[in-house]
This record gives sequence, C-alpha cells and structure tokens, in this order.
Amino acid sequence: MTALYVGVLLMIIGMGTVFAFLGLMVWCVEACSRYLARFAYLMPEKEVPRRRKDGPKPPAGAATAATVVPVITAALHQHLSDKPRGALRAPRSSPCPANPIHTHRMNPT
Repeated sequence: MTALYVGVLLMIIGMGTVFAFLGLMVWCVEACSRYLARFAYLMPEKEVPRRRKDGPKPPAGAATAATVVPVITAALHQHLSDKPRGALRAPRSSPCPANPIHTHRMNPT
C-alpha cells in the first residue's frame, strides 16, 4: 500500500510542477509581449508589392496543359496500337528472383 501511495504522491507532485512551470512560462511570454509592444514602431511591417492591373492572368498550367495533353494522348495511342491486346500485363511465367520461396512457375503452360 505504501508503494501505491508514494507513486500517486510522486505523480501529483510531478504534474503540479509541470503545471506551475507552464503557467509561469505563459505569464512571462505575455509580459514580454506587452513590454515589447512599445517598440513596435522600430520594426515596421514590410509592404506587400502590388500586382499590376494589366488584366486577369491565366492559370499557371493552362498553356502547358494545352500542349502537353495532346502529346501524351498521341503517345499513349501509339504505344497501345503497337502491342497486341492484353500485352499490358507483366509476364507471369518467371519466378520471383527476390523471394527464394517462389520456385514454381506462376502461370504453367
């Protein structure tokens, strides 16, 4: 029973210490914030550069997408027309070299 009492007492003391430290830290940060607010005029905010009003800019990828999509479509069509139907699958007749347990052929013919 005394070990349980000591454990609970140690837990309460530890949690109280952490709570007190965090409370002190919050108070110090707030006090520093209030004190340093007096000197805010020494560090002015940077001005954000304004955009020119030449008109609305197109999205960043609009020109690229207009030229790349037809090229990819043509390449895919060419690739698929060169191969017989069903040839997109990897061959399954070879054993797996990374795993020595697979010594049998997966697609016996």
